[in-house]
Amino acid sequence: MSRRPFWDRPWAIPLVTLLLMLVTAASRWPFASRMLYAWDSANFALALSYYNVGFHQPHPPGYPLYVGLASLLNLWLQDPNSSYVLISILTSAGAVGALFLLGTAMYGPWVGLGSATILAATVGFWGYGEVAYPYTSLSFFGTLVALLCYLLWRGHRSVAILCGLVLGIAGGFRQDTLLFLGPLWLVSVWQAGIPRLILSALVLGLAVASWLMPAVLLSGGWDAFQKASGAQTNYVLSTYSVPYAGLGALRRNAETLLLFLKQMFGLSGLVTLYALGRFLTFKSLVADRRLPFLLLWFLPPLAVYLVIHIGDPGYVLSLLPPLCIVTAVGVRDIAHDLQSALLLLSGHHQRLFGLARLSGGLGGSLAMLLVSCLVIWNVSAFLTTPGPVRLTEIRAIDTILRNQVEYARNLNSGSVVVLAKERFRQFKYYLPEYNLKLLYDEYQEGYLEARQSYHVPEGVDTILVMDFGKHPVQAQEAVGGEIVLDSNPRHWATLWRFEVRPGDTIHYGYDYFAVDRRS
Repeated sequence: MSRRPFWDRPWAIPLVTLLLMLVTAASRWPFASRMLYAWDSANFALALSYYNVGFHQPHPPGYPLYVGLASLLNLWLQDPNSSYVLISILTSAGAVGALFLLGTAMYGPWVGLGSATILAATVGFWGYGEVAYPYTSLSFFGTLVALLCYLLWRGHRSVAILCGLVLGIAGGFRQDTLLFLGPLWLVSVWQAGIPRLILSALVLGLAVASWLMPAVLLSGGWDAFQKASGAQTNYVLSTYSVPYAGLGALRRNAETLLLFLKQMFGLSGLVTLYALGRFLTFKSLVADRRLPFLLLWFLPPLAVYLVIHIGDPGYVLSLLPPLCIVTAVGVRDIAHDLQSALLLLSGHHQRLFGLARLSGGLGGSLAMLLVSCLVIWNVSAFLTTPGPVRLTEIRAIDTILRNQVEYARNLNSGSVVVLAKERFRQFKYYLPEYNLKLLYDEYQEGYLEARQSYHVPEGVDTILVMDFGKHPVQAQEAVGGEIVLDSNPRHWATLWRFEVRPGDTIHYGYDYFAVDRRS
């Protein structure tokens, strides 16, 4: 009696899904950021105490379910950063599990396992799973909705309503998922029939209303909410989009997207290019329905990034799951190519007849070797190399921010004015009782030469400048200078401290600080 293949056992798929999710979560926890990673992370942290999109707590468009889930977790953890990082870890694990299920449904369990493994190790996906940012939810909800949509393509009409519900919930975490996944949802649910399309759309609309209405009310009403959201939208469109800025914007967006893909996806992209060149043909698009499905999933966010804007490397996480499936298929095809080559050799050369028996094993070994190489490269890149949301940067920000905050807390808050730029919002959270001022605003025209002035009031004797943009050439008439808080070159931490007197006027801006002494 022959033994049943592993994948044919009823518990195999659920067990592997669970193991992949557990390994992903376990790999994130030791490297999690300890301080708020970025400006937007501080916006989310501030939103836990007072939610108002008009005050950028958080910034538009509001992320209400993301903030709401963090609020619940914060009741337990009592630390906003840890609460948001936990969401990143959970959505990372969920994305890997969902991608395994989807890859298995589309191309079989080995492709599912390969695509999930590649995603779990991918340097950018790993990095954003360690910080207080919602980008891993792009991968999680994108893959989960894609899984439900693929079931609809396979004739499972009963999931149409669930698909609408999940898409509506996804929008509460990141509203752009409605735009990215809307075409795939519409085409997929349409195949289930008009009645189910109507019901799915109704559930989707109710889910959106359930988080949109509270977000609007907490932000002071529709006018205030729309004003804040519209201001940001108008700025992005007028500055970066092709309709407003022309073909130059298209080139700039394309160059930025390629840079972010290189930073986030790394070496895996080479295998992806091989796979695309191999099976993305006009014939295969007609003969293989899986390819139009992948394109419907991949192209909408790609079009938004090229035509409108891509402002952060984290947006690439919406593209990584389909790219990982394509990469895993490419690994499979490379293994098949080797197997076919060995069979041809054995047929043409009698002395090499034994290669026929080894071809299957060698092809599988090559596939495992390729996936292992991609995993090793990504793990090494995350742990040891510089770059956005890699461990060196995460730990550097932790160290710099912790040292600067601790230094400021050792001073009387009433006697200090803090100037900052890159981590201004983090200081808003960590130093709420201090007088904080934005050192410069890069959205202001001519900000490199712009200067702000501040008249020093009674009681203030110290100015702390946390970051100048670059090291100042000269601090005119200023008593004080740079203080080194941590001299380790991997996370060099400094600030500038200047002594002032009531009645002095300070002038500050990018790479600039000066004092007019009281006469």
